[in-house]
Amino acid sequence: MITVTQSVSKGKSYTVTLSDSHVIKLSEYIVFRYSIFPEKQFTEKSWHQILQDADHHACYEKLLRLLSIKAHTEFEITKKLVRSKFSKVSINKAIKKAKSINLINDVYFAKTFFEERRSSGRYGKIKIIHDLKRRGISSELIQEIVPNTDSNYQEENEIEFENAIKLGHVKMKVLSKEKDSMKRKSKLLRHLATRGFTSDICYQVINRLEIENAD
Repeated sequence: MITVTQSVSKGKSYTVTLSDSHVIKLSEYIVFRYSIFPEKQFTEKSWHQILQDADHHACYEKLLRLLSIKAHTEFEITKKLVRSKFSKVSINKAIKKAKSINLINDVYFAKTFFEERRSSGRYGKIKIIHDLKRRGISSELIQEIVPNTDSNYQEENEIEFENAIKLGHVKMKVLSKEKDSMKRKSKLLRHLATRGFTSDICYQVINRLEIENAD
């Protein structure tokens, strides 16, 4: 049998001392649910179940705190919960619960992420797709939510060009003191490429800005 020798409240958690001298921190929820107070006794089996429940509860609470800060993909949440050393069972259970009430929704996340990044005008499609993949969004889902360039070439090209030209104008102001035309073009090309624009778009923007500057 395991006997509770001490149970000290510290905010919303309790520091519990057991008869075998082990000290464990448990949430207020777990302590009151199982009446974990001095002189209460538990069998090894029941105590093991309590610890599992405590891990499940703590894991889900951690998940909620992470989501309250910002939206996460399933991949990102899993990675952070693993880093916090919760059990695989607790992580799977917490994620399943969160998905069942739509707190985690990779489809919605991907669509919102793409639309917000695109409308900001600061990133090209290549960069946005790369960032989605880095967040664990599958290639199949990306194909579903990202506009198909092949079927909407003109419209997509215009959007990419407009976003890139705006960034190009800003960068050209920074590069205004660079008198060497080749160096200026090279720096502008790198700037746009790192923002995720295709080489075709980059060269279109560079040519347009060179013409404008010549005037």
